[in-house]
Amino acid sequence: MSAAPRTLVLFPDAHGIARGKLINRDLSRNARVGFSSGVFSKDVYGHPVLFSVLAEPFGAADIKVDVSARDAVLLTDGAALALGTTALAIGSVTDPRGKPHPLDIRAHLDAFLSATPQLKRLRIGAELEFNLIDGPARASHLAPDGQAYAFGGIGIRQRCLSDMLDALDGAGIDWRDLSQENEVDQYEIALAHTDPLDQADRIFLARLICRMVAARHGLRCTFIAVRDQQVSPSNLHLHVSDPNAKEDRRATATRIACAMLRVLDEAFLAICPTLNSRHAEHIASFRSGTSNVSDGGRFSTLRQLEENGTPRVELRTPTADANPYLAILMVLAGVSMAEATDALPAPRPLDFVFANSIAAFEESRLVRAALPAEAISLFASMKRHEALKAAEFATFEAERDALLKAL
Repeated sequence: MSAAPRTLVLFPDAHGIARGKLINRDLSRNARVGFSSGVFSKDVYGHPVLFSVLAEPFGAADIKVDVSARDAVLLTDGAALALGTTALAIGSVTDPRGKPHPLDIRAHLDAFLSATPQLKRLRIGAELEFNLIDGPARASHLAPDGQAYAFGGIGIRQRCLSDMLDALDGAGIDWRDLSQENEVDQYEIALAHTDPLDQADRIFLARLICRMVAARHGLRCTFIAVRDQQVSPSNLHLHVSDPNAKEDRRATATRIACAMLRVLDEAFLAICPTLNSRHAEHIASFRSGTSNVSDGGRFSTLRQLEENGTPRVELRTPTADANPYLAILMVLAGVSMAEATDALPAPRPLDFVFANSIAAFEESRLVRAALPAEAISLFASMKRHEALKAAEFATFEAERDALLKAL
């Protein structure tokens, strides 16, 4: 790779998918980079369902992404070689009217944290599950037997996975462990706990990095939720703790769990965001069909844990395709509304009907506390269009293959 400084300027679209442009300079000065305004108009399959709303009234003018030196993550030489850039930078998006873009969920998360600074003390951990795909499973695999952590299947992917982890190291993304999951070529990387916006950025960048490194090995790294209806889905487990809480440990865990249960009731769309992810309801795996809470149990939707004397609660329901900015924003909104006197309610069935989740999202007091009305309306409208598009696919496989182009 050339020694010339290059910066990959990035922003998350409405689905949390990385969009970007490589610029031939460093960020010693602020930069404003133009992108097509149609990017935010697309549903998860790539159809510009909101183009007439978000682009045409302004002559399809560019959106602008602003980045500065403080946004840049400088890469080590090894990571720069693997990713083809010397720095990564996530910017804020301005719409063609010159206003903050209503579907820039990262900006909404940042604004929510600025308005509720006490939430910055929360620590978020994340476990990213993904699949590597290169056609039919190779005979040389040491196939898993349905038991996670077998580790045998990692051998054939050792070079790719090692390069992924090296690139994460080179980008300053602190990971804790790598495990093989239940299926052939299904893996999980656990990220160290950090503050909410930083963790959302790490998840966003880790997905991009893993996909880019896999491509160099001739593989597709996908964060699709349900790759096959007969195998375990991939999830994005979120761990939340409040190490500086003044209440006792049990009260802290209960308060966080109540916040997460509110997300399950009112903002399920944010953590299980596609029609594909709803197929997980029918797969026997480590997830529950009800909003139940356990002390350490893996078959519950939420589980209460403790690490180094600090209680934390794991939300096991988000699927791998969840937008990390939106999912974390909804959890924070739930925590902001939780009361110390809240008690855990009786478990209720989770509603996997896609249309119901869209309606609940639009009407939710939780969502309205975190997002402006325009953003809620646009996102719900996009998802309704997306549901119609999904219905046009004749088979599960056709819909999945369309998703694989983006996820």
